[in-house]
Amino acid sequence: MWISHLYRQSGPLRRLNNFAWHQVLRLFTELKIYLYSITAASSQVVSSSIANFGLMIIKEMGYEGVKTNLLSAGPLALSVFIMLICAVLVDRKGMRSLLLLPCLSLITIGQFLIFFDIHSKSVTYGAMYLIAGFSGPCNTLITVWCAGNIGPQYTKMATLALCLLSHTSVTLISVDLYPPTDALLFWHAHLAGLIYIVIAIVSASLLTLVL
Repeated sequence: MWISHLYRQSGPLRRLNNFAWHQVLRLFTELKIYLYSITAASSQVVSSSIANFGLMIIKEMGYEGVKTNLLSAGPLALSVFIMLICAVLVDRKGMRSLLLLPCLSLITIGQFLIFFDIHSKSVTYGAMYLIAGFSGPCNTLITVWCAGNIGPQYTKMATLALCLLSHTSVTLISVDLYPPTDALLFWHAHLAGLIYIVIAIVSASLLTLVL
């Protein structure tokens, strides 16, 4: 019933997007849908770790109270600004992988700086800007890249649903495995983030070859 309802509401595009279950199932035999999911899930590990331990990093730099909250807002503001720039470039230039891979590389540099415990407040805070500032745009670019390279509409929605499922699952697992209340797990979380961001770079690079 719901399929026929959507069909009636689809208007002129319905002639180009006739629903067929076998095409949706065939999508799951293609490599690119799994590369999208791996890239989305791997990049989310980093987002989760910096979200969980961001305040702890700032406190270890020697700041307390209101200053902690103010300093944690800077990287998030940068993330919004970069996301807007990426949105404009994607819309006008069609740049997706050309933006995603540099963003993932900058996140990797930030992960290295925090993991190897550089004893400098400015370097540590700069690493937070790299990780938090480019994690949000990465997630958006993966979604846009996926939406722009898969069709018709229902196979596109199936791919986005799988990416969202992997994205959400990784977030829940990361919070459960590395709760921000346990400082001893700080390095474990960032080691996992470092490993998974490398996996994200590899899968995104393979994805550029597959498409």
